[in-house]
Amino acid sequence: RYVADVAVDCAKLMIKRWEETDGKQLNPEKDMSDLTLDVIGKVGFGYNLGVLQKREASANDSKHSMLFKDALDYVIRTVLI
Repeated sequence: RYVADVAVDCAKLMIKRWEETDGKQLNPEKDMSDLTLDVIGKVGFGYNLGVLQKREASANDSKHSMLFKDALDYVIRTVLI
């Protein structure tokens, strides 16, 4: 149940991001990666990464973009070490 609750909360944040795009092109692949990272951070490590909250809803915003593998490596280094 806990995993489902976290996933739903993160999905709501992603939907909010999509609603705030003001007609800009979405990047669903990046957004789903961000959602997955937030869920893994919270459920797997008890750490709220806030990836969905930190980045503005912009498909062209590569400044804050991070490959999922790199992001997961960051989480492991930050939380476990």
